[in-house]
Amino acid sequence: MINIMKIKVEKLTAEAFAPYGEVIEFASTAPDFSGDGWNCWFPVNLIKYNQAMGIGITESLKRAPIISKMERHVDNVELLMPIKDQLIQPMGLPKDLDNPAALPDPATVKAFLLEPGQAIIMKKGAWHDAAHTLSDSTIYYFFSEKSDQVYPWVPFKDNLKIRFEL
Repeated sequence: MINIMKIKVEKLTAEAFAPYGEVIEFASTAPDFSGDGWNCWFPVNLIKYNQAMGIGITESLKRAPIISKMERHVDNVELLMPIKDQLIQPMGLPKDLDNPAALPDPATVKAFLLEPGQAIIMKKGAWHDAAHTLSDSTIYYFFSEKSDQVYPWVPFKDNLKIRFEL
């Protein structure tokens, strides 16, 4: 039997996302630098990690709003940034980082709506699904330490699935 738990997609705010990581948003302050036809805010945040970061691009294709498994990176952080379209990013709290057999906890899963111009930095060990698109397809960047480690996609206990709704 398949159990489906429903959750509502939440607007991304620094407060709501804090248990999972940090939010980077378009600055509401005066720019740090400017010139003819441009303004720059720098730094708006820092990735507090000491290794070189790899840059990846993911193509997200339209699919059912169902989460059946998640992955986590217990040894590094990951930054995710939509390029031109909204994304829904499902997240689960980082727990049991020293337990390689740990499962994502569905009770801690939230789905956040990321707007272009926002980004997130996931905490080490934060469970996550690949971001979902609201359009037919879109692409997004992610930044993470390049690692030879393979991060398995882990199903929820008892074949549970999570459906998110706008």
